[in-house]
Amino acid sequence: YPAPQPRSPGNASAWRGYCNVYKHKNGIYGFVGRVKSGSTFTDTNIAADTSDTPPIQRNPFAAAGDWPGCSTWHDGRQWFARTDKGPQTLWASQSANFKNMSVSEPTRDSDAITRTIASREVNEIRFLLSLNSLLVFTSGGEWKCWAGSQSDVITPANTSLKPQGYTGISHVSPSVCAIQEQNETALYFSVRRVVGGRTVRYVERMVSRLRASMSTRAT
Repeated sequence: YPAPQPRSPGNASAWRGYCNVYKHKNGIYGFVGRVKSGSTFTDTNIAADTSDTPPIQRNPFAAAGDWPGCSTWHDGRQWFARTDKGPQTLWASQSANFKNMSVSEPTRDSDAITRTIASREVNEIRFLLSLNSLLVFTSGGEWKCWAGSQSDVITPANTSLKPQGYTGISHVSPSVCAIQEQNETALYFSVRRVVGGRTVRYVERMVSRLRASMSTRAT
């Protein structure tokens, strides 16, 4: 198998470095080795590792209506949320590879992640905040994105979204602060409400470990 040629002034589109080599077996391409650009890979009847398949390249933000409205970094990945077509959807890059949104079959722990909040109402995701868990603030509620009780690291197979409240956040971004002995607390303004004939704002506070949820009224 000839490898891609090195980049040169007359061949600007060529690729330089190493490439993985895959071989077709029983309908699946499996990894057989790596080769340096400009070299030739010789297959000496190498058994294809079908558990290591070629990545499936994708760009979920390629077109209008697919551009994310908020982003943050959490658990070794860059997270994105809220497009016009997916107001309740979260996307995460590959682990430690922030510009790569590729996936694999079968799925690998380092693959990119896509999750959509399943709720009774469609409430757009407005902000993401990385604390002990990834806090997801929507226009109608607050959610925790985490690996679940059986794992410490978020992977495509271990990604859980759980509701933590139904207040909803305003268009003011949340802030991290320390209150008493709790050092992982988010302070945020909820959506406007009408109480007793006048409009007020509520200041909400949420602990990422989610042991408690407290609120204080502010005029």
